Amino acid sequence: MADSIKKCIFAAELQYCVHDLIKRKKMARFIDPRVDWAFKRIFGSEDTKECLITFLNGLFEDELVIKDVTFAKTEKLGLRPDDRGVVFDRMRIVYLQLPLFDKHTEAECMDIFDCWIYIMKNMNMFEQMPFSEKYPVFRKLAEIGDLRKLSREELELYDEDIKNMRDIYATRKFDEKRGMEKGMAKEKIATAYRLLSMGLSEAQVSTATELPLEEIQKIRK
Repeated sequence: MADSIKKCIFAAELQYCVHDLIKRKKMARFIDPRVDWAFKRIFGSEDTKECLITFLNGLFEDELVIKDVTFAKTEKLGLRPDDRGVVFDRMRIVYLQLPLFDKHTEAECMDIFDCWIYIMKNMNMFEQMPFSEKYPVFRKLAEIGDLRKLSREELELYDEDIKNMRDIYATRKFDEKRGMEKGMAKEKIATAYRLLSMGLSEAQVSTATELPLEEIQKIRK
């Protein structure tokens, strides 16, 4: 069933994840599966493949049944944290956007896949792992994800991944802001051209567009 594992890529929205990490980390008992290192700890080894199998069977319910998975070395390590990724020879991409999952209580979760998504979204807030009585796989998950059972080295790797995620988010927000500022500047210049062509004075155009008078004078030239 090696091909079955290749059909799923779990994608959480970075902005949502980072906001939650900053707000929740101090009160966490369990690792946050939205962090790369934690996600691989839960789903990425022979010892934990029960979690992966139940997750994929929930995802592909009524389409296929996965009985086993085989792990292959498919990760490509980049020079930067945001270059890391997984390489597949064949794949179907399934995007799971956690912020769009609108079930806020355990009682609203109707099947095991609901339970999985609810846990993925909130695991680092739990004091006890929910659904453990109904689905034994979540008892396994509680053991895998207990922060108190991580070694010092594992905690360092986990914290480093959280830091990397925050850095990536901060860089992207800066780039977005810079892009917006450039777009606004271009719009102001275009507006200045239009106002000058309508006969407004340089001072009036400067006031209307909030561009320096010197820049308006350069535009007129």
